[in-house]
Amino acid sequence: MGVRAAHQGAGIGRALYERFESEALARGCTHLRASIAPFNTDPRAFHAAMGFEPTGPARTPDGLPIYPDYHGPGEDVSIYSKRIA
Repeated sequence: MGVRAAHQGAGIGRALYERFESEALARGCTHLRASIAPFNTDPRAFHAAMGFEPTGPARTPDGLPIYPDYHGPGEDVSIYSKRIA
């Protein structure tokens, strides 16, 4: 999911996630997960504000949990997870 930069801050992302979470709960899901590049600070902050927590078996130099080489060599990600049920 993404919101065009010109429209960020208007509550669109929050509304999309709230709808997505509602649909996921209705289908019996218990967690939401998002894959975010460690260098992408705005989405990291957004997901943290939405109640997601970063996960991963390794850590970046600044302490962020990551999954090394998740999308291939040198393509690390943080998986942000949120329990919804």
